[in-house]
Amino acid sequence: MMAFIPTKCGFSVGDKVTLAREVSAIIGTFEKGTVVTISDIDPYRGYSIKDDLGNEIIECGWELFVEV
Repeated sequence: MMAFIPTKCGFSVGDKVTLAREVSAIIGTFEKGTVVTISDIDPYRGYSIKDDLGNEIIECGWELFVEV
């Protein structure tokens, strides 16, 4: 029996990633190198990210990080 294995392109909700650049918003800034979790993906505005302390920045674009 054969199975279909989809290609992984991009990241998924729940993936832990390391920021490749600084991400800023009115609420604060995640520094480059911070390990965060992807909390949501908006098809037009990009990833939302959250750290282990619950700090979150939403809709921050697409080219932010590298895989942990």
